[in-house]
Amino acid sequence: MPYAEKSGKGWRARWHLLEVSPDGRPKMDGKSGFPTKSAARKYAEDQEAAIRAGTYIDPKAGQIPLRDWWAEWFPVQEYKPNTRETYAQQWRRHIEPRWGGMPMRSIRGIDMEKWIKQLREEMSASTVTVITSALAGAFEDAVFNEIIPKSPMPPKGKRRSRKTAAAKPKRKGVVITPPEAVAILARMPTAADRLMVLTSLFTGMRWSEFAAMRRQYLTLEPGGGGPSGTYYIHPTEGAVHEDASANRFLGASKSGPGRIMDLPPFLVLMLAAYLETLPAGQDILFPNTKGEFHRYDTWNNFRWHPACDGRPASVSPSGRSVREAIPPVHQGLVIHDMKHTHAAMMDDLGTHPAMRNYRLGHIAPGAPGVYQHPTEQMRRELLAGLEKVWSGWAVLTPTPIPLQSAPDALF
Repeated sequence: MPYAEKSGKGWRARWHLLEVSPDGRPKMDGKSGFPTKSAARKYAEDQEAAIRAGTYIDPKAGQIPLRDWWAEWFPVQEYKPNTRETYAQQWRRHIEPRWGGMPMRSIRGIDMEKWIKQLREEMSASTVTVITSALAGAFEDAVFNEIIPKSPMPPKGKRRSRKTAAAKPKRKGVVITPPEAVAILARMPTAADRLMVLTSLFTGMRWSEFAAMRRQYLTLEPGGGGPSGTYYIHPTEGAVHEDASANRFLGASKSGPGRIMDLPPFLVLMLAAYLETLPAGQDILFPNTKGEFHRYDTWNNFRWHPACDGRPASVSPSGRSVREAIPPVHQGLVIHDMKHTHAAMMDDLGTHPAMRNYRLGHIAPGAPGVYQHPTEQMRRELLAGLEKVWSGWAVLTPTPIPLQSAPDALF
């Protein structure tokens, strides 16, 4: 029979387990810290009822800190490489500092809700969704493995749909205007950087895709009946990702399982001329100074943002030299805005939705997503339209953009 016994200034609950000790007596378990005898006895009765029902979970199992369970649980999850790295980053930045040292059984649902509410006020909805998805998976498997009786996570709908008045607004994409694009290109320090920007603007590829471009997947025919070419985004190694140590590796793109990107004629000619400048055998199309794939943060901080945001005037520590201010082209632009700009180009050209979705790596919901396919006619019309857009941009600058020199003073 379950019972309660005095323990210090409080009471301890005691109950019988199904296991039997070597002397033939049933093993006992217990938990202290109850303020009254009746509360302790009630808890003990609930434990024996759970044992009879087959739902009993050893309270000691739930004393494992969340970081210890994560270290055991996370390595065996079958995530895609980029998903694994995203979850690992959120664990290091947000989850582990707040919950890592806490015993899993002591994490209350109300405390988790308060924390998620605070995250919503400080972060974008998509980031909060990633954080809660990672945590929910860890807790759900802990329940399955009988570590804790139930998950402290709010129900799925409550985690995602409830908003707060002070929630951080989601950033809207920006369409870069032709004069802005030409100005940004002129500030890029190398031909490769300028060609990276042009490739993104006129294909709609993500950073991870155009940074991962390789010669072996590029097909160019600059002569013959007119310049033509394609780039194949490989389904399993078409994008470059970074792990927790900022080491780069190739993996699947977020924008679909593999796509053929048709290149407008002007870009074919530029890429063909650029290939002539590369060493024989170099497969990476746009390598950094070490011959490796660019790191996102490095290219973003030392190429993209200086070109977009300009810089204030400054004086050297010795006071002997002064750097003049360089006005911004458009402050706050992000690399992904180039993809938004390409989408706007296609909208202006009246591109068919099937072609537009394919180009951007999107899948329309429902039946349209199953039965929409770009045709050769759609491809030809889009390329002709993009070539016309480029002709309008080209008149804004007197020299070919990928070959002109950048102002060294900016860098």
